[in-house]
Amino acid sequence: MNILLVEDDVDCLQALQALVESLDHSCIIADDPRAALAQYALHSFDVVITDFRMPAMSGKELASKIRATNPRAKIILITGYSPIEELLSESLYDAVLEKPVNILELKSILDNL
Repeated sequence: MNILLVEDDVDCLQALQALVESLDHSCIIADDPRAALAQYALHSFDVVITDFRMPAMSGKELASKIRATNPRAKIILITGYSPIEELLSESLYDAVLEKPVNILELKSILDNL
């Protein structure tokens, strides 16, 4: 799969990139949601994995903008802050993962998208 990773914390972004690549997926990374939107317009992605809380734009706002251009986009939200039950009730995300991301959970979600 070709995956767009969006995370404002560079250390978390690099760790997530290593995790995704260890599962034999390719990825393009963005540490700013606005840059992620630009990348999304330029490339074809199978999945977007985005953080929830980011300074320039929230993961929810990013997911909404992506869904506006592609209603069938596959979006996984990662968060260390919000109750997952609330986020899962929103139709913006195909899955929600808590930080730190568990590789087995991520693999299972990617395999089932």
